[in-house]
Amino acid sequence: MALILGLGGSYCAGKSRLSEALQSLGARQIDVDKLGHQALQDQAYRITREFGSNERASLAKQVFSDPKKLALLESIVHPHMVVMVKEMIKKLSAEAVVDHGAAWQQVIIVNAAILLKMHLDQVCDKVVIIDAPWLLRLYRGLKRDKKGLFATIQRMKQQRGLFAQQAKHCADIHRVSSHNTKGFLKQLAKIVGLATDKRA
Repeated sequence: MALILGLGGSYCAGKSRLSEALQSLGARQIDVDKLGHQALQDQAYRITREFGSNERASLAKQVFSDPKKLALLESIVHPHMVVMVKEMIKKLSAEAVVDHGAAWQQVIIVNAAILLKMHLDQVCDKVVIIDAPWLLRLYRGLKRDKKGLFATIQRMKQQRGLFAQQAKHCADIHRVSSHNTKGFLKQLAKIVGLATDKRA
């Protein structure tokens, strides 16, 4: 039986890197951020009607500093994304696993930056929130996105308090550090009740 593991974390906390490490051990992933791109296309008519465009660049400019517009966009896109996640969980859970002795192959990762805000913790057996120091996340953001200091800090501010406010949605939430991949995998193996892979 598959174990559904929610994986969330703040901007540039190291979530994607650690998800890749889990996939290398056999875990399967649902990338919710990528589903968001599909949701923009699926809901193009409604979005264009409200915002004049469904192009990501145009939408980003409109919602960046307008909480009401952001909330409106999320009210259109997020429910559709949740439906897609549920459908993918059902599909992946039904697929045959090649090696039933490989414990991580039984794990399906729901990888979403705003996992708790979308209430996706409700479809997960366990939730892990990736944490990293503020300065380290700032450095990673500047290096990865090259948006400049002001824009990077503004994006980080938008997520301030997000996980603390939403933590009440799921009783089985764990916070782990992303400083060291090997240490992270050991922590996670204990959380989900799996033996640590020797390659970790």
